[in-house]
Amino acid sequence: MASLIENFCASSAGIDGSLLISEFRPLSARKVVVKNHSAAENCMAVSDSHIFVANSAVVHVFKRENGSKEAAIPFKEQITSITLALGGTVLFLGTEGGRLLLWEICTGRLVTTGQHHLQAITCLTADSASNFLLSGSLDSKVHAWNILDLISFTTSDGSHAPVRTLSKHRGPITCLSFGHVTGSAPLVVTAGTDRELNAWELHSETLLRTYLTPKTATALTFDAADRGCLVGYEDGTLQLLDFYALGMKHASIFKQLDPHTPISVASNRAHYQAESQNLGRVHSLSISWDNTMIISGHESGNVATWNMDRGRFATANKLFNSPVTNVMFLPPTGFLNQTPARFKVHNVVKPSLAASMDYLTNPIVPAGYAFHVQFMGDQNDSDNDSGFFEALNHPGVPASLIDEGNEELAAWSAQAAPSQSAESAEFLPLDGTTPQAMTQAQQIEQLKEQLAAVQRVQQVSFEQLAEFREEKRWWLEEQTRLLRIIDGSSKQNCNVGKASDPRGNYKRPRVDDVDDASGDE
Repeated sequence: MASLIENFCASSAGIDGSLLISEFRPLSARKVVVKNHSAAENCMAVSDSHIFVANSAVVHVFKRENGSKEAAIPFKEQITSITLALGGTVLFLGTEGGRLLLWEICTGRLVTTGQHHLQAITCLTADSASNFLLSGSLDSKVHAWNILDLISFTTSDGSHAPVRTLSKHRGPITCLSFGHVTGSAPLVVTAGTDRELNAWELHSETLLRTYLTPKTATALTFDAADRGCLVGYEDGTLQLLDFYALGMKHASIFKQLDPHTPISVASNRAHYQAESQNLGRVHSLSISWDNTMIISGHESGNVATWNMDRGRFATANKLFNSPVTNVMFLPPTGFLNQTPARFKVHNVVKPSLAASMDYLTNPIVPAGYAFHVQFMGDQNDSDNDSGFFEALNHPGVPASLIDEGNEELAAWSAQAAPSQSAESAEFLPLDGTTPQAMTQAQQIEQLKEQLAAVQRVQQVSFEQLAEFREEKRWWLEEQTRLLRIIDGSSKQNCNVGKASDPRGNYKRPRVDDVDDASGDE
């Protein structure tokens, strides 16, 4: 009988920084250790097959199964935050200059946005459905991006812009988190150095609550039911901020109250602390899949475990000799009838700058665009309702795909209709008849006239081109003639300075000879 196994991944910063994947339950044991590779805060991301670590301007890629290094990809700017989306196939990178990069790890496509943040991006996170991406910055702004717009080829001209901007904080953004609900009212929580914690409803860009925290929040994560969020502080303590239990007056976060009136969070309410431990600043938080256990990474190099049911500290393991900057629970394995992955990424495709420039100038899918994955399991499974796999297994082209293409072409034709009408207005006849009222013979005659006009312009262009060629040939001949004159003058000057005897041997000229030659001249 297979048992449920839950692992977590952690990273540390510093000279002796390293990465590890350790089993959390049922046994505590290290599985993968990668030494001499540090990761700053919010600079580690883990997919089903790889571990991504950003260090300065380089992203290191490791195999998750054995920790072997696969690639080291340099970028032009320093990377300050990374996160994965779309099933681990797209890596988002925040830069020191305030730009957002998108790297499709299975195709090598790289998309760059404009500098919408004025300072470095400090944190990135995507919702569970990969619909939206949040980016927090030192400029106190939080931008929300539509992920589908970012990966679309129709907007690859660098015109990407955030769809929402959350600007309530008065200091740098330290952390942010998405709720698990991705319906009509997704929750977002942001925190900054101003000791404010703001709860937002993203779609309407509505500020629901402003909480004043007793200390600066350095890490955030929602609980499994989105009833509250867990906050990690700079002094190493944790606190559960319940959106529905802060007194009867403020029972629900969706209750109509003035959101700009801050609510002070009591320092002793649902406060988790380790009495006999000097853990230091909380850098990262993660909650187990069953919402019972919490792990936190601290400045002291400890990974602390907290019991969420009892609301108390459990244990602390000294895993590193440097600050633990990132910790995250990995999806558990061992479930009965667990749905297998549809595909597996064996190797990442390094981003190509030349290909990225082609994507910018060509707003359609290029011919060399390839998706490098291995499909797993039976792709003819009846439970598979993906349109992609339906098209992949269809003997021809599915009717739904043809209908979708026809609808898209019809939409394009409708958009192009005004411009076509404007172009046809240039050829309206003087009698006032419209192209729709012309007979077929009249339309053919009009096309002939237009073709004759184009041919006349073409003939004039050819004549001008021939004149340019003749002028170029004349200049080349003139240049050659001048070079010959200059070369002849040089040889004559050399002969004046030399004299030869009858046997052909050169001798140094006498002073008298030089004087005679000067007198002759």
